[in-house]
Parts: sequence; structure tokens; C-alpha cells
Amino acid sequence: MYPIQSPSNTEGERKTTLLQIETSTIRFPAVDRKELKRLQNMGVISSITNAKCAAPIVAKLKKTGELRLCEDIYAKLNNSKIFSHVDLSDAFLQIEVDEESEQLLVINTHVGLFQYNRLNFGTKPAPAIFQEAMDRMITGLQGVIAYMDDLFIFGHDKRSHDRALIALMNRLKEFGFHIKLAKSRFGLNEILPGELPQPTNLTELRSFLGTLNFYGKFIRNLQNLRAPLNNLLKKDTPWNWNESCENAFKKMKTALSSELLVTHYNPNLEIIVSADASIKGLGACIQHKMTDGSIRPICFASRSLLPAEKQYSQIEKEGLAIIFAVQKFHKFIFGRSFTLQTDHKPLLAIFGSKKGIPLHTANRLQRWAIILLAYNFNIEYINTESFAYADFLSRLVNQNTQIDDIVVASITSEIQILAVINSNLNCLPITYKQLCNAYSDDENLKRLVKMIENNWDDSSFKLDPELTQYHRIRESLTISYNIVLYGERIVVPLVLRSNIITKLHRGHPGANHMKHVARRYVYWPGIDQKIEETAKLCSNCAINAKTPVKTLLQSWPIPTHPWDRVHIDYAGPFKRFYSLIVVDAYSKWPEIIKTSSKTTVQTIKILTSIFAQFGPPKILVSDNGPQFTSGKFESFYNSNGIEHIRTAAFSPMSNDRWSRTF
Repeated sequence: MYPIQSPSNTEGERKTTLLQIETSTIRFPAVDRKELKRLQNMGVISSITNAKCAAPIVAKLKKTGELRLCEDIYAKLNNSKIFSHVDLSDAFLQIEVDEESEQLLVINTHVGLFQYNRLNFGTKPAPAIFQEAMDRMITGLQGVIAYMDDLFIFGHDKRSHDRALIALMNRLKEFGFHIKLAKSRFGLNEILPGELPQPTNLTELRSFLGTLNFYGKFIRNLQNLRAPLNNLLKKDTPWNWNESCENAFKKMKTALSSELLVTHYNPNLEIIVSADASIKGLGACIQHKMTDGSIRPICFASRSLLPAEKQYSQIEKEGLAIIFAVQKFHKFIFGRSFTLQTDHKPLLAIFGSKKGIPLHTANRLQRWAIILLAYNFNIEYINTESFAYADFLSRLVNQNTQIDDIVVASITSEIQILAVINSNLNCLPITYKQLCNAYSDDENLKRLVKMIENNWDDSSFKLDPELTQYHRIRESLTISYNIVLYGERIVVPLVLRSNIITKLHRGHPGANHMKHVARRYVYWPGIDQKIEETAKLCSNCAINAKTPVKTLLQSWPIPTHPWDRVHIDYAGPFKRFYSLIVVDAYSKWPEIIKTSSKTTVQTIKILTSIFAQFGPPKILVSDNGPQFTSGKFESFYNSNGIEHIRTAAFSPMSNDRWSRTF
């Protein structure tokens, strides 16, 4: 066994009272009881009566799908010919833990408390600890890679492969690990078989055949291979996927994954990343542009859309496909220049703009554009008809693809958008329920939702002036939680618009302020005109409207000598002290004097000291503070032959020299 020791407690042990924990009364299936018994017999867990803490158990079925490997493994397997895959039995449970850690690994079950003696599944640091143990075990071994409990052996020929396999087996014996022979495979010619679901309709079939056309120059006798599938494309031919179609499909899948078509990753060649989205899923492909100008794929990737993602507008689905592609192939492209291809032209202005992210871009697209700032790429538009190699993956997506990590990321994204919606609603006189009810009764918005979901394929919107206005901003419209958003602004149904206007008009702030607030929270076609009409009909808004400047503003004349004009004022209090700031308008020289009070007497005392050093100024500029308007201060500047100028009330910009210094 491979022991893992936890850090010792350097502060000394604390006396702890152990509390008896009640066991759960929930009934568990018999399979859980058998599993607990099996682990107890293996010495993995031990029954105890009390503990400092205990966690409830969560039963989770194992996935039987193919292992998802990171790109590091692909790179290391490059140019290998013979492979083996060794699976460790009960992976984490082969790692022992020390007594101190055992007290933290207690589970509360329907049959009492159990304490883990081995590293258990579900503990947050367990994967990192186990991976570290695996890396330490295979240190120095050539032709061996460890990915959690899966060990991959590879070699350029049978001799190098067998040498690596024997060395690994000796190392496993030395460390005391056990393997699961039933799940291990040896002497394979390939280790990552592709899985592509068969087409179920004409659209998916055309997409698949389009890919074959793109790579047809690498496939011998392509027309003969695809003949049974071509028959399904004939007009008025019913869909009938028979045995000959299935055989042809399998042969073409084999051709697509053959070494004549795909190529190994080479960082010295030009990299192209392509991404596309359909109503069902996302497709991505990373390719090399070879020295002869041909395009050869390195790796394909695809996944189905989550329920929330299916409500995205088409531009958001296409943007999501790009994010999926760059994150999937991150280790191939990060830090390198590459070409990013899409068949959705509006994304070029959002993701490829050198002037920054457009202001009214939808919230999701803004976040995705920020993610793409970490990559060095040139984005280019490819016509859909020439884009089949990415398009077919998005349409022929395997519905059983494991996307747990994508689910987590999507949930995080949706939570952020929900926070934006809640923040907006908190500032509006409507609730989410009222908004949803109004949406269900608003025929125009129901049509708008369908238009967004179908990528504005229906041209009937041209007959409706309001929908036509929405069409002009379609790239910034999105659907979240059954609500249409324009950027981060809520699109308001007709029945609720008067409530919004009333709320905006409260306090009679005037049209400009009302529009400024509205542009943060709400939108509907013609909202600016409605606000202007409301403000125009309101006499109070007219009074509060911005009035023209009564006199022409002038700058202070530029002095010709130091100390011609001096500006003064107090700043603070800061930590119970004030600062008298004196600034020469000619040289910009500041004198800052710290003082505990700002009375007239104290002000005169400070200025007398400064004037003794620099001489009295010709002009002294101050505001209308009581210390500057008192009789004593007037006697002070008159006796020194100083002209005292006071600035206009409530106009700090008049004393700009002091303001800029402060």
C-alpha cells in the first residue's frame, strides 16, 4: 500500500469532547449495505460509535463511458504505434491515511458510523493526492503515463512497449498497487476509438457527407463508399436507414479516422480551430495547414447543448461553440498564434474587433469576448457550405457525451445572468412573476422569442414595425429565464411599460436623467420618445430641466510673476486634523500646513508665517468660508495691501488651482 501522511499539529492537541451522532432514518437500497460490508471486509472502513464530525453518504453509479483524456496525454502519445491500458482496482481505496486523517473521514450511514482507513472517493483533495502518488510512482519510467487510476503504456514498436510494460508491472508490485485485469487492455494499435452517432434525418446526413467532400481527396473511392447514402438524398425518397447504409457509414467513419486523413499535432505548423453550433449541439475541430497547403485534422470534439443553452439565440450558440473549442483545445493553442474559423459573420465584429467589445453586446458574449482576450488569434468567416468539417460534429453530436464540467460552467454562467435580472428587478416596480405573466399575454413578445430561437428565419417580422426595430438589434438580444434581454436591460412587455415610466418620472428629474436611468435597466422600441413626451407634458420636469449658462465662463488670467495670485482653502478633517492648502497660480507651488483648527485667528497665524517667507501676494483667492469673510481677516489683508477675491457660492471650480492640487 502507498501511505499518505497528513501534516502534524504543531500547536498541540486540543481536548475534544466527542458527541454521539444520530444515524439517519432514511431507507437505503440493499446494494448500499452490500457495498459497506465489502469495504469493511477489505479494511477500507471501520465501524465506530462516535466521532468529531461525520458526513452523509452519497451513492453514485460509476460511468461506463470512455475515459475523457486531457491534451497532455495526446501530445505524449504522439507517433506511438503500440499501446496498453492498465486500470487500477478501487483506485483511491489503495491509498492508506494516517490516524489523524481517519478522524476526519467519518461517514454517517443507516447502519451507524464508519471511519475510512483509506483515501475515499468524494473527498475534495483526494484526486490531487492520488494523482501525486501516481506521478511519484511512475517517476523515471519511459513510455508510461498516469491519469488518475488509468495507466497508459506506449511505444514506437513492440519492443519498447513491452519494456515499458514490464517496468510498470515491477513498479506496481514494489508500491503494492493492484490492477483490475478485466478492464485492462494490452497490445492495442489504438487507444482512443472515435464514437460518432449515425444520422437520423436528411439535415444530419447532408452535414456528414459535406465533411466527406471536404476531406474527399484523402479518401480513395469516396463515391463508391457513399453511394447507399446518396440514395437517401434523392427527391421524394422516404428515410430508410438500412443495413447497406449502416455498413457505408461505418466504412466512412473508419476512413475519417484513418492515418491517411488525420495528422499528429506539430507546433511548428499553422494551427486552425473551427467551431460551429446547431440546434442540438456544438462541434469543434483543430487542424493543421500542411506545407503543401492541405488541411489535415488533429482532433475533433463535440457535445450536446444543455436545456438552458438551447434557448440561446443563434449568435450566442455560435459564440458558445467558439468558447467550447478554445477551452477544449486550450493546451494546443494557448500562447500560440492560430486562426479561429466561424460561419457566423456577426461574431467577427464582437470577437475580432480591435476597438474593444461593442457597447450593446449581449451579456454572455461580453464575458466570452473577455475569455478570448487570453488567446492570440485571427478570426475569419467561412461560408457554411465550406464549413462541413465543424458543422457535422455539431449536428451529429452524441447525446450520451459526458459534459459534467460543462454543466458546472453553464450553471455558473446562468447564475450570473440571474443575478443581473434580479438586480434590475430590484430597481423596478415589477416582480419576476408579473413579468412572466405579462410575457405570456404579450403576442408581440411571444413572436419575438420565437424569432430569436429560430435565428430570425421567418421573414414575417418585416410586416410588424415593432419586430422590425427588434431585428435591427437582434445580435444583442438573448433569452434568459423566459425573459428577453437587450444586453443587460430587460425588454418590458406593453402592459408594464406605463408602470416603468411612472417610476422613472418620480421626482421629476427631467428627460435626460430619465433616459440615463432607463438605459441601465429596461428597453422597448420607442422608449426614448415616450420619456421625452412624458417630460414635455410635465411642468415640474420643465422647471428642473438643464438651464443654459447665465454668463460666459472665463478662465483666470495667467499671472506673469510668482506670488501674483495665490489660492487658498481648507481640506479635511482627516484623523481630526485639517490642512490649509496655499497654491501659487504662476508656479503651481503648494504649501500645505497641518492644523487642529481652522478659525480666523489660526488662519491669520499660518498665512503670516508663509508671507514672512515668500512675501504677501498681490491677489488672494478663497471661497466664502467664515474664516475668510470675518472682520479680522478683512483687516489682515487690508493691512498687508492684498486684494482679496472670493469665489461664487457653490462653485468650487472657480477656485480651480486649489481644487486641482487637492
